[in-house]
Amino acid sequence: MVYQRGSKGSYQNWADAVGDQSYTWENFLPYFQKSVNFTPPDMNLRFANSNPEYDAEAAASNGTGPLSVTFSKYAQAFGTWAAHGFEQVGVPVFRGFLSGKLNGQSYSKFAMDAETMHRESSQTSFLTKGLENPTLKVLEYEVIWGHIDILVVAVRSLPI
Repeated sequence: MVYQRGSKGSYQNWADAVGDQSYTWENFLPYFQKSVNFTPPDMNLRFANSNPEYDAEAAASNGTGPLSVTFSKYAQAFGTWAAHGFEQVGVPVFRGFLSGKLNGQSYSKFAMDAETMHRESSQTSFLTKGLENPTLKVLEYEVIWGHIDILVVAVRSLPI
């Protein structure tokens, strides 16, 4: 699953629409960083011409967020040629989609475990971590009716 954040402008539009500047990019960034466990790409496993650029400051995390985010260990050959093609038509390489800027091209980051390359999900990251909290009540297969002032609900995924 591709991991990408919205643009600075989209968060500013949101803040302006609701009249609350706490929704700006700058205010959300610490929470983005806190929620992920970012692992830089392993260039020993990728082709030399598939070196992804990324904004280390925007990607920075304390390594304890529940969602693992990284680059894939392999880049398709087509992607390396597509990058050259994009540059030829004026679409520059830039330091990824984590910095709130979306004008350019970049290899995607993925919500996946950096060691196993298994996909991460809301369940495998946030819900699993949340279930460690004894004060969190998980309501399974429940429908909530009525007036609710404040409610935080985590829903366990249905078995397949």
